[in-house]
Amino acid sequence: MNAGGESTPVPTAVSLRSLLGIKSVSRTTAADLGPVNGALVDAARRRVVAWCVGKGRHARMVDQSHLSGVGAAAVVVEDESFLRSPAGDAEKALAKGRLGLIGAPLLTVAGNSAGEVYDADLDPASGELYWLRSATATIPADRLVGYGSFAAVITGL
Repeated sequence: MNAGGESTPVPTAVSLRSLLGIKSVSRTTAADLGPVNGALVDAARRRVVAWCVGKGRHARMVDQSHLSGVGAAAVVVEDESFLRSPAGDAEKALAKGRLGLIGAPLLTVAGNSAGEVYDADLDPASGELYWLRSATATIPADRLVGYGSFAAVITGL
């Protein structure tokens, strides 16, 4: 409840797993840009900052800020001119399929296994992560403290 006694709306969340493999489409031309094949997560900001469209040599990146919509049928990119080549190690690893939150081992800061990431819930407009999900737990995204090619690292459990 907010200060006026009214319910505070809960933002709509989408499953990261449900977005992998769906089409990406240009808003300006309605052209099919290719399937969404990955999400680049910034662990410090706890959000998706860019998306990978296509695979391998044909993979291109689009920043979260250049999406105009994320729905069950497609991810809509403002314009195909916002697609770019992967830059930096993390984006190149994502494009090659070597980096991905889904399926990443979950480790606690103490070095203990907490399973693996099965899914994550996020705000489709901002990319903000709300929850990480394993087979046995739902973990608030504010516990995510690190993420890379080996694992996602969380506090507590």
